[in-house]
Amino acid sequence: MPDAALSGTVPSQLGYLTTMLINFNVGSNSLEAKIPSQLGAFSKLYNTFSLASNGFTTTVPTQLGALTGASMVSQAGPKH
Repeated sequence: MPDAALSGTVPSQLGYLTTMLINFNVGSNSLEAKIPSQLGAFSKLYNTFSLASNGFTTTVPTQLGALTGASMVSQAGPKH
């Protein structure tokens, strides 16, 4: 849901969707606070993972290193 005017935080419970996702793209929104480490559970994701161009104020959790199946991973970058 890029450019969908989403705001607030990313719920850690999304990490429970480990086998239901092909793409996870919430880039170019107004999400903020910290990136939940539980998103590293998307290990079966096999296409796109993007949190780019938001307002996150934390470092990228090391657990996101488990996203080895994604063909495009975009995690960093502030919203412009």
